[in-house]
Amino acid sequence: MGIRMRYYYHIVVTGIAVIRDEGWGSFWAIFKEWLLQNTSPTLKLLWWRSTGWFSRAGDAVPPCYQHAGPSYMDVRGERIAAQQHREIDIIVCVHNALEDVKLCLASIRRTRKTERQRLIIIDDGSHRTTAQYLKEFAASASWVELHRNDQALGYTKAANQGLAASSGELVILLNSDTIVTDGWAEKMADAVFSTPGAGIVGPMSNAAQHQSIPEHRGSKDQTAINQLPPGLTAEDMNRYCEQWTAAHSLPEVPRVHGFCFGVTREVIKKVGFFDEHSFPNGYGEEYDYCFRAADAGFGLVIATHTFIFHAKSRSYSDPARLALTQAGLEALARRHGRARIRRTVRSAQQDPILRGLRQRAWILASQCSAAQTSTHRDE
Repeated sequence: MGIRMRYYYHIVVTGIAVIRDEGWGSFWAIFKEWLLQNTSPTLKLLWWRSTGWFSRAGDAVPPCYQHAGPSYMDVRGERIAAQQHREIDIIVCVHNALEDVKLCLASIRRTRKTERQRLIIIDDGSHRTTAQYLKEFAASASWVELHRNDQALGYTKAANQGLAASSGELVILLNSDTIVTDGWAEKMADAVFSTPGAGIVGPMSNAAQHQSIPEHRGSKDQTAINQLPPGLTAEDMNRYCEQWTAAHSLPEVPRVHGFCFGVTREVIKKVGFFDEHSFPNGYGEEYDYCFRAADAGFGLVIATHTFIFHAKSRSYSDPARLALTQAGLEALARRHGRARIRRTVRSAQQDPILRGLRQRAWILASQCSAAQTSTHRDE
């Protein structure tokens, strides 16, 4: 069976399972979402124009995805200032991929605004060059704490080492292949501590499944890895997200992607650490943790006013990452059931606030691409 046939076979089998477990209503909802996500941004833009929802590319999104009232940008200063007393620990687990690590750590240093933010680096058996760089970086700043494993223990054990070393009111596990943006830690704190009952928080990104903009699903149902729109930086996208987010309305979801995973001290005390036995290399450990936190009564929120660039893991090769992803999904299904996984995936994908941000980002990406094409033609 060829790759394309296997892809469609997988779709049919999944559809039959959804009909069997959850009925035709759920099947049609998923099928409509699949059609939407497998249509190009250009076709979506043309379709929206044809409906009369907006008359020019600069207009807003369809009415069902618009927010009323002030945007987060209007209240940004006071909201960030209100969080600067928080003790925030940032945990970065590193296993080689030095160039990405350099960009990540430089962005953390650049955006740090208060002495109450501490960085905990877990060097999980990196090679000599990376290990030496981390040692020098930690020595250059009193707010950086470095722990090293001589042999790689795997992501989940390394993350648990970081959690054990932390003491902050908010602990953020941040992938080493990310670039953070202005105000990111304070805004994540604002999101989780201003949402009643919330205990876990994550930001928007270019590559973080349902938290991705503009596309959240790539080819063959894999996570989309979006390039930044032509001419824009991660900081530009961060400002757009602040503009697109309502001042007092953030989406609560059933799961948060692990690339940038904020957990309150209250959750850590009640739920504990990641399950390093079922998910030794990551890839599923954060969703298991989300389920456990939800079962313990905590909510999960997305800081839609915060954008963090994710280069996507280079610590593993693509085949290795796919194998780890599959193993993680199987472990997750054994613990929580496939029906719950499907429900949470669908709920996160269909959240109206997140869909609104995707629509806005699609329009922005189309505008930037059109402007780039026009410039090239003029040249």
